[in-house]
Amino acid sequence: NDAFSFCFPLTGITIPNSVTNIGDGAFHACSSLTNVALGTNIIRIGAEAFSSCASLAGITLPGSVADIGDRAFYSCTSLGAIMVGTDSPAYSSMDGVLCNKSHTTLIQCPGGKAGTYTVPASVTNIGPEAFSYCSGLSSVTIPDSVISVGPRAFSFSRLASITIPGSVTSIGDRAFCLCTSLSAITVDTNNLAYSSAEGVLFNKSHTTLIQCPGGKAGSYAVPN
Repeated sequence: NDAFSFCFPLTGITIPNSVTNIGDGAFHACSSLTNVALGTNIIRIGAEAFSSCASLAGITLPGSVADIGDRAFYSCTSLGAIMVGTDSPAYSSMDGVLCNKSHTTLIQCPGGKAGTYTVPASVTNIGPEAFSYCSGLSSVTIPDSVISVGPRAFSFSRLASITIPGSVTSIGDRAFCLCTSLSAITVDTNNLAYSSAEGVLFNKSHTTLIQCPGGKAGSYAVPN
């Protein structure tokens, strides 16, 4: 594990077909790494294996990949697409976004994705840190299919606003942590678990203030 982590001069790697496992943190914070060629027999990519590889522009995972650890591509701020071989038993790619095979869980939006993004209607779960450090995204549209938003799902992003649909029943801890451009969190009035007032996120009964958006300015009075 951590075999090449913090190898700042490293610009490219080629993993031979004999390799089946990339260890936890193997290439963590290799900030100059731009090119990765993965062998065709890799089964597991460890936790934080490529996290904080700030120059990595794209990566293609072979169809053999069956296990991807937490934060494998976390804070890869130049990463435009995560592609997956169609024969992978566990994962898939939708418009460069990493999902599970059935397209019901959005695992990781690449950190370099920019502009606007609409979560596909097949998605029911937005995973932990799925949009974290996606600083180029100006807006994300969440469809009515989504039930849960994972912990830190949008943390460190630069979204200006976001709307939670009526279908969402669970929002994880710190889902909008350090979103300094976020001026409003709006909740659909049909939502049975959450509500919003003046762009601030509450539980449905307004007895718990969950999140004041990080971009809210001026003065604010907590409701009675």
